Amino acid sequence: MVPRSRIHLLPDAVDFRAGALTDPSACAYHAVQELTGVNAGDVVLVSGPGPMGLFCLQYVKANGGTVILTGATRDRQRLELGRELGADHVCTAETAEDFIMQITNGVGVDRVLECSGAQAAAQLGLSLLRSEGVYTQVGIFGKPITFDLDRILYREIRLLGSFSQKFVGWEKALELCAAGRIQVSPMITHIFSLKDWREAFDLFESGAAIKVIFEFH
Repeated sequence: MVPRSRIHLLPDAVDFRAGALTDPSACAYHAVQELTGVNAGDVVLVSGPGPMGLFCLQYVKANGGTVILTGATRDRQRLELGRELGADHVCTAETAEDFIMQITNGVGVDRVLECSGAQAAAQLGLSLLRSEGVYTQVGIFGKPITFDLDRILYREIRLLGSFSQKFVGWEKALELCAAGRIQVSPMITHIFSLKDWREAFDLFESGAAIKVIFEFH
């Protein structure tokens, strides 16, 4: 039994489809707002233009940060969606190092939100973070990875991990969605009935979908 006090009511401006994505939105709120601490003017690298990266970039923008969104070459469509959702700059991982060092005058970014769960992205993010910067791991690797711990030591980097969310994150995610500060609908690329679950899962596994919604009829 769930206590009534733990139930979140959908605001009038948030429909059921958008409400279904409150969990990942609240997770991004937890990563950006409660853990990383993005301030106005901070330059933030968000690696991985999947749902978590696209949510994180919006919370960074809501805090007044400047977002650089990176992804693989195959992610060009998702990167363009990220631009539509407010990313200030988008680039592929292959061109990220030169591009970011150019726009930060060789200093590096203030914050890194690693949302892809890829070792190469983690290594790139750490290499592009300025001294005393903050690195937050949001994406799940699913296996041990290798990274340069000496870089964290010498550059006094603060290394954080972000997992799941808290009750207040759901409240804030719904409030900001209702206010239009966080956009959810553009990430819902496909809608299926439950009987077509196999097609939906195959589509998601192919990488062609960003978020798939099941509807009961």
